[in-house]
Amino acid sequence: AVPLPELTTVDVPPRGWVDIELNPLIPFFDDLTLFVTTEEGLVIPTVTLGGAGDEGNWPASGLSSTWEFPVVSVDTLTPTLMISNPGPGTATVTLDVFTTAGAIPAAASFEVGPDSPVRVALDEVVDGKFGLRVASTGPISAAVVAEDESTSHGESEDDAAAGDDAPLEEVPERIAGTVGAPFASSRWLLPGSGAAPDAANSLWILNTDPEPATVTIQPLGVRALPADKVIVPPGTVLEIPLEADELVGGYLVESSVAITAGWSAVAPRRAAFFAGTALDV
Repeated sequence: AVPLPELTTVDVPPRGWVDIELNPLIPFFDDLTLFVTTEEGLVIPTVTLGGAGDEGNWPASGLSSTWEFPVVSVDTLTPTLMISNPGPGTATVTLDVFTTAGAIPAAASFEVGPDSPVRVALDEVVDGKFGLRVASTGPISAAVVAEDESTSHGESEDDAAAGDDAPLEEVPERIAGTVGAPFASSRWLLPGSGAAPDAANSLWILNTDPEPATVTIQPLGVRALPADKVIVPPGTVLEIPLEADELVGGYLVESSVAITAGWSAVAPRRAAFFAGTALDV
């Protein structure tokens, strides 16, 4: 734990916000967790991380001994799990993986010491599409960040034919992040899902229950729209591509068993993950 004297007192105006540039304050930290507390009033902290071209952001989370991530990685993005343990003792953390084919219990396990963030390369644990459940012996915070491995690609055949002086096409780095869900729910609201018409939008449903989930997906918009139903087998994650529709403002997801839900938007030069909002608390 490292105190930041410059941020000991930060005044946030009513119904306003304050942007704090962290790079000048902590230029030598590679793995970082921030703890934000208030002496008076309520705030909503959000981290923004900029890459070569894209920008990822995700809100702060509380503490829980269980976190579920229905969306972890899409396309060619490489996912990383960041875990922080603010407790006085070491926490034992276990990762359960849920693919489209079935569950991989205890796919990885490790120790997380107090006040020492741990970075887990998830591509070394499992490949393909998957959801994730993080279980800990003590309260922890967790977030997933997925990003491109590089910011440019090699020479194409057309470039090679044009000669050594042909410029390489720059491919901006994509980055996306999300916090997990501390509990499963039978009802989820996904506002904004499908709202990026130039991106591939998908809804992700994670069923860690031993029973299959019958899930009703209701589009929400300015006109009445028919609902769809899908079956999510036990111990699996399901990706549901969403058609672009400017009249749809989001989706209501209702399930026969408790699930977790989120959505993603991915384009060639940018990507974003979004956690759903549980309606059963």
